[in-house]
Amino acid sequence: MRWGWPFNRCGGSFQSNIDGTLAVRVIQGWVAATGVECAQMAQRGITGPRNFLGGIYGYAHLYGRGQLQPADVVAGLGSDWRLNRMMFKKYPSCGATQGLTELTLQLVREFGITTEQVAGAEVRLNPYCHRLVGHEFALGDNPRVNAQFSAQYCVANAVVRGAAKLAHFKPDQAADPAVLELARRVTAVADPALDLRGHSSVDLTLTLRNGTVHERKLDIAPGYPGNDLSERQQQARFLDCMEYAARPLAREQLDGLLAALARLESLPDVRSLLDWLVVR
Repeated sequence: MRWGWPFNRCGGSFQSNIDGTLAVRVIQGWVAATGVECAQMAQRGITGPRNFLGGIYGYAHLYGRGQLQPADVVAGLGSDWRLNRMMFKKYPSCGATQGLTELTLQLVREFGITTEQVAGAEVRLNPYCHRLVGHEFALGDNPRVNAQFSAQYCVANAVVRGAAKLAHFKPDQAADPAVLELARRVTAVADPALDLRGHSSVDLTLTLRNGTVHERKLDIAPGYPGNDLSERQQQARFLDCMEYAARPLAREQLDGLLAALARLESLPDVRSLLDWLVVR
């Protein structure tokens, strides 16, 4: 496994996610740290390639495969805030599991479905998402990561617990016999037809022991552009993170932080938020 680290460091890959390794927690940090380091080097006059977008070995050529125009990368720079196009996860697991978790919870809540009633389930994913989360679930060396990147686990967890929270992915929770037993009855199928409906589309079939079959389809998973989370849902994500923290903030600090965030655009200095984030 030690050779996997330089592999990630030189380029990064979803293989860390599929293999359930803790490197998945580090890659994003490397990206952020590198951005800061590059800005600091530029300040000191260390030059980089001028044609990094459109050059023969520039970004568009190397990674765009002829489909990306360099001008598109900088279009609207300074006025078009692409943060609004990002996906914000409603549930604390892989983005490819958001839709299937949503559909499972819809059925559980609408029909009052219990673990004992479920005979099995089938999840249909596009091939890309299936490669990420469609493999057989195993606890492995890192149960938390393996659970977060498992369609089988996420469906079973949603049925057994009627929710999907950070605490449900702790190693001891991932090893819950009730969830493991149900996960074995969940089948994930790669379906190329779903590519036409969107990269987060998913179909779910839930079969009950009495023969009842519930089917649901979703083209845009919650949190993706076009199915944005409401302010209440965003706040619920935040509070789940705070509840999960090893040293949670006091209630008055949470209230103060949320009030400050509500008037973020009028704050004289964003660093004032840090005062609310220090455990007292």
